[in-house]
Amino acid sequence: MTHLRPLPSEQLVLWTPPPSPHYNHPHHAGPSPAQELSYRMLWGVEMPKPNVPYPTAAHLRPSENSTNTVGISIRNYYSTRTLLHKLLVRGKSVWKPFNPNDKREEAQSIVDFLSRVLDDEDGVEVHEAKQILSVIRMIAKLSEIFPSGCELVGVDCDFGDRVSGGGFADIFRGMYKGQAVCVKAARIANTNRKNERAQAKEFMLWAHLSHPNILPFYGVYIPRHFNSPRICIVSQWMGNGDLRSYVLRYPNSPKMLLLSDVISGLQYLHENEIIHADLKAANVLVTETGHAVIGDFGISRVVSGLSTTNPDSKGTNNWTAPELTLVENSIPSERSDIWSFGCLCYEVMVDEEPFYWCQNFGQVFNALLKKKTPFDGPNPPARQHQIDAWIRALMEQCWDFDEFCRPSAKGIHDRFQILNIPDRRPPQKRDDAVLREVQEARSYVKINYSHVRGVFERLLSAQEETPKPQMSIF
Repeated sequence: MTHLRPLPSEQLVLWTPPPSPHYNHPHHAGPSPAQELSYRMLWGVEMPKPNVPYPTAAHLRPSENSTNTVGISIRNYYSTRTLLHKLLVRGKSVWKPFNPNDKREEAQSIVDFLSRVLDDEDGVEVHEAKQILSVIRMIAKLSEIFPSGCELVGVDCDFGDRVSGGGFADIFRGMYKGQAVCVKAARIANTNRKNERAQAKEFMLWAHLSHPNILPFYGVYIPRHFNSPRICIVSQWMGNGDLRSYVLRYPNSPKMLLLSDVISGLQYLHENEIIHADLKAANVLVTETGHAVIGDFGISRVVSGLSTTNPDSKGTNNWTAPELTLVENSIPSERSDIWSFGCLCYEVMVDEEPFYWCQNFGQVFNALLKKKTPFDGPNPPARQHQIDAWIRALMEQCWDFDEFCRPSAKGIHDRFQILNIPDRRPPQKRDDAVLREVQEARSYVKINYSHVRGVFERLLSAQEETPKPQMSIF
């Protein structure tokens, strides 16, 4: 998330857009530079050029005269951003009086606005972004409200044909706009408020991640034919499956390059102060060009003063760091992610789960209590002895029982880069038509700024008054 200082608001409204411009007219070749600048700063996408259609998400298309209000909308956007900044600098206590279930329309407007701010690459610093993300994830957890632009219409999925399942969700292969997609749906038998809220938090986080080694998020699909709506998360379909099954099918695959892909994605998460908290080969997928992408953000969390004090889960036992397994009320961290990355390396290089000799949590607990690592099992597999000394040393450093002595994701990534491993894989595809369309469609969501400003002003004034006992939503 880059930081660029936005233009002063008085520079943004010096022009008055013409009424209902017709760009196909022979005497009007297209929008003026001023129009393009204002439109781009407001919506986060380029202004449509002659003969270029808007995204096909009909329920999100702008009205014909939407450009008439661009100047007003820009003023609304930046004046509301100013109020948001005042709230963020005051810390988490300022949000305590806000209950998203009191007025859901206001909560929806706030989520849409905060999502727009996160999508705005201009003027969003990392420390601001993580606080904003924590707020909208908390709203999602309490009320299952998500950004309006995230809902997809027209997904075709046969829920009677499950591909796989894990945790509380099942995986299905669906179709959206002629392209295969992955549909992740909560199991009907396990659908409850806690699971729904966990899914809501997942896509609130996932929707604002963008990196070549992070699985692209398309949106949310709510099938209407169930008695109770199920929130389904839709992402890019990966025909090669997960990393564990991929290296088993293709033992000669470039494993070091795949591990380099994973640490590149993990470095991106940590740079944005996001903890994955369940990193393992089953949660990493492989693209058609043979590149690894991190997915499954079901229990990821943002490191922020606004985040909850207790995680929803600590990950899968055999991949979980000792400080999480052995200490009650412990919280996942970047350092525990690094332990899990070492375990993922073990899976890829040895073709076995870490602590493969342990049959249950109790045995894993005892192994960690005795300071054993995945290398310390009885009758180690032959491949364990064949691991290159460089990667073996790295894995041992990831498994340091002093969590503060483990390398960082950036440090590990830098080490892989120094190796300069030849990469003969086909170039990773950058152009994803579905992703491009859904991102554009999100930018056309109309925001009720009066709702947002009204809530923000009430929160600011409430903190200035004598504080009263409140039940915190955080």
